[in-house]
Amino acid sequence: MTDNKELINLFHESKYYSLKYKNYFPVYEKLFSKYREKKITFVEIGVLSGGSLFMWRNYFGKNLNAKDYAHLHHKNIPGSNKFALKIKSFLKSFRVI
Repeated sequence: MTDNKELINLFHESKYYSLKYKNYFPVYEKLFSKYREKKITFVEIGVLSGGSLFMWRNYFGKNLNAKDYAHLHHKNIPGSNKFALKIKSFLKSFRVI
């Protein structure tokens, strides 16, 4: 079970680097708070050094299935249209909120 810390505090506590604008955190809290402690798969594309994956795991709790799909980064797929098609195809396997 998480200790219900605010997401921005979990972000600052992560030992791995991540880059997030502080203005995003209230929006993240509003959108995602109802999913805390629920069994979900959370997909974040482009995770830099992985710091946000630890933040999300601590935020959502032990039932989180966090996946690193950095291999889908647009730099690995030449041409933005190919990237968009790859992402669209990939996301079909998930219920996107």
